[in-house]
Amino acid sequence: MKGSVLGICQSFFRCRAGWKSEYPAGEVAAGWSRVSQRPSIRTDSNASTCSQSHLAMKALTVLAAVLALALPTQAALVSTDLFLSGDGLLTRDTQSGLDWLDHSLTLGRSFNDLSGQFGVGGQFQGFRFATLTDVNLLFAHADLPADQLLTPSLYTPALALITLIGGTVNSPTDASVRGIINLRFNTDYQLKGISAREQFGELGGITYTSCCMAPEQVDPAVSSWLLRPVPEPSTWLLMGLGVLAGVFLRRRPRSDLNGDDVQQPESRAQATLAQPPSRRPSSPG
Repeated sequence: MKGSVLGICQSFFRCRAGWKSEYPAGEVAAGWSRVSQRPSIRTDSNASTCSQSHLAMKALTVLAAVLALALPTQAALVSTDLFLSGDGLLTRDTQSGLDWLDHSLTLGRSFNDLSGQFGVGGQFQGFRFATLTDVNLLFAHADLPADQLLTPSLYTPALALITLIGGTVNSPTDASVRGIINLRFNTDYQLKGISAREQFGELGGITYTSCCMAPEQVDPAVSSWLLRPVPEPSTWLLMGLGVLAGVFLRRRPRSDLNGDDVQQPESRAQATLAQPPSRRPSSPG
């Protein structure tokens, strides 16, 4: 694979050099004046090879971009956009392949209210409530334990995660998130929380699971943990292959598509030049 790509690249740059050397400025100008203001066109096999190499380079560029999206990346939590460029309303876990909704969008809304927004046309179409396992995995990827009392070493990673996903409490001494998860306790739903705070003069981080919110209950300081899957790498790859197929189909000669012997532009140009001056079509004006 590496050798074939290198060969295409070498052929591409060799073709570029060949075109420049074989078509000096004077010859190009003459071609424009001879063929109805159109430059003469090469028809030999070398020109065809160059054209194919140029097309291959374009295809490789598109495929490389697609594969860059498809290949797994180093585990990280990164801010990305939901509605508008730069809104930063999603936190993407590149290891689990999940997008987490910013808690500012679900603050003060009940379980029942949000559940009605997941379907087609809903405000949060494609999202769902996170399970306890989902949130604990997110914490693990942020270098946080699932449940831990105030610990000085957890202050920095806890604050970093809260900054990404949107704190429901933000004060000089306490940054916290307390959200509903899809874990029932009798008829209610449990909460998962994280905090970076100062307590007894000491900074530290806390993670915990607590009880509980009724499905219809609203609390202005409680949000919800909502997530959705990131498009699979195979989806990006299929999209890229579709783009490449479209490029090749558009560039194929019409004779290959319908079986007709269609005269190409270069052939018509040569035929025009081969005619005696008296039979050549006159230029308008």
